[in-house]
Formats: sequence, structure tokens, C-alpha cells
Amino acid sequence: YQRRVRGIFCCLFLVMNITADETVKQIRITKPLVHSITNYVSMDLMANTLLAIGASPIMAHAPEEVEELVQLSSVLVVNIGTLSSSWIDSMKKAVVKAKSLNKPWILDPVGCGASVLRTRTCVELIGLHSPTVVRGNASEIIALERALHLDRAKIEGQLVNCFEYRFGCGNHRKSGLCN
Repeated sequence: YQRRVRGIFCCLFLVMNITADETVKQIRITKPLVHSITNYVSMDLMANTLLAIGASPIMAHAPEEVEELVQLSSVLVVNIGTLSSSWIDSMKKAVVKAKSLNKPWILDPVGCGASVLRTRTCVELIGLHSPTVVRGNASEIIALERALHLDRAKIEGQLVNCFEYRFGCGNHRKSGLCN
């Protein structure tokens, strides 16, 4: 698994569907604007990594501007490390706009599986528009894969039971979601 520092480069490589050398050359020639809705912890690191490979980062999460920025950008990166209702609203608006413009987007499901909010947010974002790339660590990918196999109609109000099952609380029998 790639470290988060190298993750954006690997994701751009996959999105552009060319060799690593050619990816760097293309990035340096085109200087793509990369709109990142990312957490406070990695914001500076992400921006500097993008600058180092020749991209132009914009780190913006205000709901009032995300649709405009997606329209201007070449790719959208959504990192769910910092969640609040306004950030989730911004993420959803940005993903819907990316879909309408047929732009690639990358989902980094930070902490997916650690809480109902994180997992539900990932499932809802993917339900709006499938990401071009999902990059995460093993536990995040496993938790996301499990959540996506649940009946989406049952997720609201029931996902907590699945988490209780995974953590041994015994309520899984009531929900029927985790069998």
C-alpha cells in the first residue's frame, strides 16, 4: 500500500492511464488544477506534493464555491479526514458537479469503518458518482467494501448494528444486515 504522500501521484498516474514517466511529463506540461477537499492534517503536505510534481493545487471546502472550482479543475480529490455537515455538503456538491462534467475524482476514505458517519459518507459519495480511484489503507478499503455490499435501502438507521456486529456487541441478529 502506498503512503499518503505518494498516494496522489499514484492516483494521478491511474487517472491519466499512462506510464509513470509519461505521467510526470504530462503533469509538468499541462499543470492540471487539482481541487482537493482534504483534511487539515494533510492539506499542506498534499499541496506541496502536487506542486512538486508540477500540478496546481487548490485546497477548498466552502460549499459556496466547490461547484465553481470543480468546473475549473482537471480532477477532484476528496479526503474524508475532516468531517462536519458543511464539509460533507461540500463533498457531495463537488462529486455531483464532477459527475455532470465527466471529470475524474479520487476518494480517500480516511477512517472508513471507524464510525457510522465516516462509512455512511463514503457510501453516499460513491452512490452519487463512482470514483475513478479509491485510495486508502487495507482496513479502510475492507470496511468500504463491506459497507457497499449492504442493501443501501437498509443503511439509514441500521448501519450501526453492522458496526456492533463487527465489534462484538451482539446486535447483528436484530438487523439482519451482517449475515
